[in-house]
Amino acid sequence: PHTCVVGPELDGGLTIWASEQGGVRLKYFICNLFGIDTSKVRFITPYLGGGFGGKVDLMVTPIAVVLARKAGRPGKLEMSR
Repeated sequence: PHTCVVGPELDGGLTIWASEQGGVRLKYFICNLFGIDTSKVRFITPYLGGGFGGKVDLMVTPIAVVLARKAGRPGKLEMSR
């Protein structure tokens, strides 16, 4: 399922663990969307195997970023099937 964990950093940056296929492109999208310098965002994606494009677009990551930044602590968002 589409899953994302976001850990806000003390310097305003983010560490993002997401089951996405877009790689670095998604990091730059998040940076542009939220006005964060690219050097302050670490985007970690696990090996997905044969996703066949189902996880190319960001679904839960922007929502998880908003929630974690508002809370000031790590947050997780996972879609059910």
